[in-house]
Amino acid sequence: MSQNVRTNPLFQARALASRVPRPRSDQSRPGGVLGRLSVPQKLSLAALLLGAPFVGSAVLRVVGEMQALGTLEQHRRVQQLLLPMSDVLLNSARLRYEGTVLVQSEVNSTARLDSVDRLQKELMTSLDTLGQGLQAAGYADLATQVTALRTPFAAQKQSIDDLSIRAPAVQRSYTELIDRSVLPLFDELTLKSGLTSTDSASARSLATLTTAQLPQNVVIADTALSAFYPIIAGLGQKGALITNATRTEATVRYQFALNAFTRVQESLDRAALASAGAQRAELQRAKETLKEAGTPLMELLSSGTVSSSTLDFDRQEFMKLGETYTTALYATQQVALTALGQTLDTASARRRQSLAALILGLLVALAAAAILVTLIARSITGPLKQLQNGAQQLRDGQLSVQVPVTTSDELGELTVAFNGALNELRRNQEHSEYQLFEATQLQQHVSEFLDVTMEIADGDLTRRGAVTEDVLGNVVDSINLMTEELAQTLRSVKQASATVNDGSLAMLSSAEEIEAGTRTTVSEASRMAAQAQQLSQGIRTMAAIARASAEASRRTLAASQQGQQAVSDTLGGMDTIRMAAQETGERVLALSRRSDEIGEIVDTIAHIASQVNLLALHASIEAAGAGPAGTRFAVVAEEVRGLADESTAATARIGALIGELQGDIALVARGARENAAQVAHGVTVAGTAGERLTEISELAGITVQLAQNISTATEEQVQSVSQMSEGTRQILTVASTSQHSAAQARDSAGQLTQLARDLDTTLARFRLS
Repeated sequence: MSQNVRTNPLFQARALASRVPRPRSDQSRPGGVLGRLSVPQKLSLAALLLGAPFVGSAVLRVVGEMQALGTLEQHRRVQQLLLPMSDVLLNSARLRYEGTVLVQSEVNSTARLDSVDRLQKELMTSLDTLGQGLQAAGYADLATQVTALRTPFAAQKQSIDDLSIRAPAVQRSYTELIDRSVLPLFDELTLKSGLTSTDSASARSLATLTTAQLPQNVVIADTALSAFYPIIAGLGQKGALITNATRTEATVRYQFALNAFTRVQESLDRAALASAGAQRAELQRAKETLKEAGTPLMELLSSGTVSSSTLDFDRQEFMKLGETYTTALYATQQVALTALGQTLDTASARRRQSLAALILGLLVALAAAAILVTLIARSITGPLKQLQNGAQQLRDGQLSVQVPVTTSDELGELTVAFNGALNELRRNQEHSEYQLFEATQLQQHVSEFLDVTMEIADGDLTRRGAVTEDVLGNVVDSINLMTEELAQTLRSVKQASATVNDGSLAMLSSAEEIEAGTRTTVSEASRMAAQAQQLSQGIRTMAAIARASAEASRRTLAASQQGQQAVSDTLGGMDTIRMAAQETGERVLALSRRSDEIGEIVDTIAHIASQVNLLALHASIEAAGAGPAGTRFAVVAEEVRGLADESTAATARIGALIGELQGDIALVARGARENAAQVAHGVTVAGTAGERLTEISELAGITVQLAQNISTATEEQVQSVSQMSEGTRQILTVASTSQHSAAQARDSAGQLTQLARDLDTTLARFRLS
């Protein structure tokens, strides 16, 4: 009997299923560096690679801010050097005035000599201080020039002490030293240090005024005032008669001094406009002080020499007002330099604040980016970890696992799909287990009933089969009834024959029912196999779609990265255009300053022309006083006057041309600024596009990873459904075998019926009690 059980198809299917190898947990993983990294590590690496350009740009900007701050501090040190340079200029001008007065008076006044000695010592001290400062700041060539100035100033002082030089020569010598040696120091120091090209607009304007325009205007104004002293000294005491020639010379020099006085005030106005706050107020006060000191002096010169036939003031009054005016004049230079220093300090403070804000913003941005990346990584890796745990439990055969849905994104949808697949697998397993249980129970009942029938076949008619609730119960019940009838047949052959006939008919009916049941089982098993095949094909299609989605996502990521690179290249090109536009603006500004300097040169030429005209007038007067002997001299003077008039006319034409040139330069500068603004707007738009492409790249990377995960999950489901389909096919095989056995049982029941009829025919011949 045990041999029959082992050869049963259902028993063989269960044994084969028990020998199917389960998937190993130590499957090989993909190679490569990225394949060995976890999802958080990959996200961190992507964030690092994407954020590296922005961090590098911010670092470069910090370095640029630090360099700009260093430049401002260097300019502040240069401004400190301008202060002793301004002292050198002031002391030189005072020595020119004191030396001229001392030589003109031809009397060695003790007070005047002491003043000259004191000014000489202060000048030498200023030169030493300036030379040491230039040497310490790295301007060795300028320090050498400053040290070399000690020799000509000492020689000039010796000439004054010896009274071996006249007053005009003293004035001319000091003027040449100031114009050729002292004033160029301002330009050279400014040019080498780049003070006039500083980033701060106000500091740049103040530097131009305090190192170029204001020192020159102050020196010109002081020179014009000093030129008056020989005229006044030549007239003598108050009330002296002023000749026409002297008045003409005084008029020209007065106009020159008044123009210089006005230019100094205009320079102070421009410096005040370039300043702010306390510096502007100081410059305005310096201008008012200069105006209060210069206005009485100009009125005195106008009423006492230009508009009068006699000298209406004495020399002491002129010298007193002149000293006050000179002091106020050079004080404006000190105030302007102080304002420049304060402006540079303000610009440095703002630059430090900007640098601190930039560094703080960079740190905050890095911290926010790190937090954001961490949150994004957790939002991705958390559901992925849960899906991984669920997949591992499913691989271990635990179909009761349920992954919680914590998000509403693609991962949440994937989790919902995973849970749905698990539910479907559980239902299929439960159905398969129920069918397996029924088949096993049926097999057990058949085996038990076979044992009973074998004993009955051996002659033990006391045995009866157990009646069950499955399809075999009717058969067992019929066979039990048949056995009972056979026992009665032994007691009564005729009654047994009739009973056998009835029993065979019942057995035939039961066999037909069994055959019908097995046909139903075969049909349902076939339908389940077809559904399992369709499910497997659908999951394979979904896996192919997932793989295609991953490939499309990778192409999207590559395209977004190429777009990001193109935007970066566009930004670089626009930065180059912006720098070129800025450089063009700076050159146009430099050209504007040069045109202003050309205008000043034209004014100087006009002044020279007026001086030549005045000299021609003097020559004409002298030629007229010489009589016939001065006729040829008068002709030369007339030709000189004609040349002076032509120079004046040419100067006027040059001035008009310069005015037109300045207008064109202003239009070009405005166009350059508008172009720079358009380029800056383009840089902003391109930067925004780069940020959007960066976001698209990040989303594409996430989509690639999700699509890969979906593909992997669907492959695992395909394997599981394939295993379920194999089990269904085994059930179908068992059901087919059962159907064949039922058909055989039906045929046997028919033969038994025929045999009972033959037996009844045979027994009809007998007579039985």
